[in-house]
This record gives sequence, C-alpha cells and structure tokens, in this order.
Amino acid sequence: MPTRDEVDRFIILPPSGARSESDLRGVEAYLKSCFPEYDFFANGDILPFDGDYQVLPICGE
Repeated sequence: MPTRDEVDRFIILPPSGARSESDLRGVEAYLKSCFPEYDFFANGDILPFDGDYQVLPICGE
C-alpha cells in the first residue's frame, strides 16, 4: 500500500480510436488486475489525440 506522500490514483486518457465506455472500463479493469493497490479512472471526455494511452497521476489530494 502506498504511503501518504505517494500517488495511488491515476487517470487514463485514451487515444482517438478507443473511447467507447466498454473500452474504457476494460482498460480500468485490466490495470486494476495488474496493480491491485492502485485505482485507475479512464476518461474519454477530452480532445481527441493520436498516439498511445496516457497514464497520469492524480496528485494533491
């Protein structure tokens, strides 16, 4: 379990072609199964972009 000053929550930003709700929930479930001590939230409500998924820490809570 991460300590108080470590990040344990992440947001996943999908590339342009992967924005269906089922795709986003699948990515969350996959990452949670690989890293059960962390929380992941996939969000497709952003401007489309090309490339790979981006995983960003949620800091400052």
